[in-house]
Amino acid sequence: VRNVVNDEVGRTFGDFVYNDNLFQWESRSSYTGRARPTPKTSLTSRLTRFLTSQFHSSIFAHLDLGTAPIETLQDRKFHKAITKMPRLEDVVFPQHGWAGQAERTKFLSALPPGASAWGRGRP
Repeated sequence: VRNVVNDEVGRTFGDFVYNDNLFQWESRSSYTGRARPTPKTSLTSRLTRFLTSQFHSSIFAHLDLGTAPIETLQDRKFHKAITKMPRLEDVVFPQHGWAGQAERTKFLSALPPGASAWGRGRP
């Protein structure tokens, strides 16, 4: 069973495309019953934990983080994790929103040898 699960996880997340909905768990207002949007800090934290999990490090081959929270891409834990992703071939990242050129350079420097990076504008 474990091998089947591992194979399915590899197929599902080998080509990972970030979307806010993946990490947005619905909470409801106790007063009105309406769904409340997940705070950006929670989305950032959840994405960072997901990407830095040791279980996932060998799964990712392609990461499309073009719409991901920039705070995750600037996180040192993420830099350390991305360095240890042996199958990673390419990463799409946002061109805008970085705290500065140095932060963007740190991110690009953390990519494993042979991995390519593609910047794109945010929608």
